[in-house]
Amino acid sequence: MYESTLCASDMGALSLRDISLLPVFAGVKQVGPWWNFKHVISPFYRLYYVESGAARVCVDDVWYELRSGQLFLIPKYACHSYECTGGMNHYYICFFDDWVGNGVPRPDKMALQVQAEPYDLALMRRFLQLNPCMELVNVDPKVYNRAVYDGATCLSHARKEMESCGILMQLFSRFVTDECLGYCLGAAAGGKFDEIVNYIHSHLDRHIPFGRVGRQGLSDGGAFL
Repeated sequence: MYESTLCASDMGALSLRDISLLPVFAGVKQVGPWWNFKHVISPFYRLYYVESGAARVCVDDVWYELRSGQLFLIPKYACHSYECTGGMNHYYICFFDDWVGNGVPRPDKMALQVQAEPYDLALMRRFLQLNPCMELVNVDPKVYNRAVYDGATCLSHARKEMESCGILMQLFSRFVTDECLGYCLGAAAGGKFDEIVNYIHSHLDRHIPFGRVGRQGLSDGGAFL
């Protein structure tokens, strides 16, 4: 079981047996000036391959320019906003991670923007071929963020699932850094955070009150999601 005191010296014990990625949405989309959603926060990752055009994404108060031939990752729980003045065509995969119970220890320390490899477009297209009908019907995050809480999409065939997970793992690996894996949380700093994250992940199908996070633990209060 994951311990909140896990430090860089302990991370060598992690292996591919410790991580799983579960896709919930995937598709291709042409966005335009309407793509201007603000202050979005979700419990899952968003991975984009930009095929053409340009746009901007703000993650934790830092703006990133999205250009053709790039891969871009929005980490889970990162506050982000979108802006597109012209048009941009991109492939996307939204997914959960699970790594020894809590997922990547410090997703905020991941690389967010990398140059795509020549074969990445083929990988994205193959993923969509293996997983049809996973595209977002409504692109408003306030709508589809709630829809995903009703249950993640399950892949129907073992062989498809193996290939899909391999593709997603390969793309996700481009953003992994030593810092996001080896950051020492410490018992004092990480214990309460781990408790909160575990609680959120186990209650994604309901509204979570703000006041549940209290000085003595999780208690009742106002709306969170």
